[in-house]
Amino acid sequence: RQFLAPTKGENYDTGVKIELFDDRLLFTAAYFIAEQNNLAAYGGVDENFQYWYYGVDVESKGVELELVGKITDDLNVSIGYAKIDVEDMQGKDANTWAPRDSVNFSVDYTLLSKLTLGLGGRWQSEVSNVDYNVSQGSYLLLNGFVQWQITEALSAKANINNITDEKYITSLHTIGYYAAPANGSVTVSYSF
Repeated sequence: RQFLAPTKGENYDTGVKIELFDDRLLFTAAYFIAEQNNLAAYGGVDENFQYWYYGVDVESKGVELELVGKITDDLNVSIGYAKIDVEDMQGKDANTWAPRDSVNFSVDYTLLSKLTLGLGGRWQSEVSNVDYNVSQGSYLLLNGFVQWQITEALSAKANINNITDEKYITSLHTIGYYAAPANGSVTVSYSF
């Protein structure tokens, strides 16, 4: 039995940041390239029922875009998009367990300076893992909250996670679990 040498790699990125609308919004854009050598890839199961791996070289290229800001005194927004392509040295699609496209967002609005409503979420494109013969379609995850600032020191917050009760697997990399179904929590906080 032989152990794999450590994974080594190089990353390159460049980007821009632009402030818009009297500095109320910040737009960022980045382009990146990552080269990884000897990344562990699943090879199978040996005669002793032990998993074994071999080293592969991959190159990732992608772009990230983000818009964050305070539209009004009461409205905050954040939206981000990422696109990534991962190929092995033969030019074939690699690491298909990682989503190729994803969007993250959040928005919150404060009413009467005491009550804040928020909605956030994440969308990702389909993923698969050919080594384990598993795939998952694209999905949208939504979370929401309501926060009430009762007094200067006392607040209450209700969260609802996975509002649409989306059934999805947390990761297809090596091991994944079904994520929690729709759920919620209520917290009360007091500051001294």
